Amino acid sequence: MDLNTIDIGLLVFVLAAISLGGLFKGMTGLGLPMFAVPVLAVVTSVEEAVVLMIIPGLGTNLWPESPHRLLRPTTMAARSHLLPTRSW
Repeated sequence: MDLNTIDIGLLVFVLAAISLGGLFKGMTGLGLPMFAVPVLAVVTSVEEAVVLMIIPGLGTNLWPESPHRLLRPTTMAARSHLLPTRSW
């Protein structure tokens, strides 16, 4: 997929497939990639569909690490030397 060849129809299809995959995951508990990758592979290659699924995966995994959550005590303890250590 060349960035110069992405049209608005493909972008809408990708967003719709990921949104429907999220809805499907919320209703059934099955994974988002199990639904979205085959749907995306209809209009792109399988390799491109897998790469496109990295974007929502990164977004949902990096969200807890966003700057407005840095002041949570559990996050601060996990990132510093405040965790109790055993010295035996």
